Amino acid sequence: MKSFGAAQSRRAAARRAAAHRGLAEQFSGRQVSKTYLALVEGEVKTESGRIARPIARDPVHRTRMTARLAEGRAACSDYRVLRRFPGFTLLEVRIGTGRTHQIRIHLSESGHPLVGEEVYIRDYTQTLIKSTRLLLHAATLGFEHPITGERVELASELPPDFTAMLDRLQ
Repeated sequence: MKSFGAAQSRRAAARRAAAHRGLAEQFSGRQVSKTYLALVEGEVKTESGRIARPIARDPVHRTRMTARLAEGRAACSDYRVLRRFPGFTLLEVRIGTGRTHQIRIHLSESGHPLVGEEVYIRDYTQTLIKSTRLLLHAATLGFEHPITGERVELASELPPDFTAMLDRLQ
């Protein structure tokens, strides 16, 4: 473990604080790009689209959120079909807002819940396949480095269980 002198520690702490502040400002200013991969039930009809519905706390089930009310915080999810399977669709989802459970709510209430969804599944949907978790993956994250100003793009490969499910659907 590397040890720092008092001056080095203060400089390192200041850089960390500045970096944290810069990243927080980008998140709150909606300047961070976030892309997710989602396996949903059903065959999404359009190749791409936008779901722009406000999200609020569900007045009946206070531990859940909903997009079925006229009021709430603005939320926007853009999607694009990556691949179709019988009874399922793999989507790329980009969010301009980051509301609690936004993707889960938007997709479920549009009639295409995530595979593995149990909380936001609607009465009219039927789970066709079981999964031990939601098949939603944070694929990319992009932002400006808060100190250098350079663009940073981070990518994460699909986890093995998600890949295995896609292989199984082929």
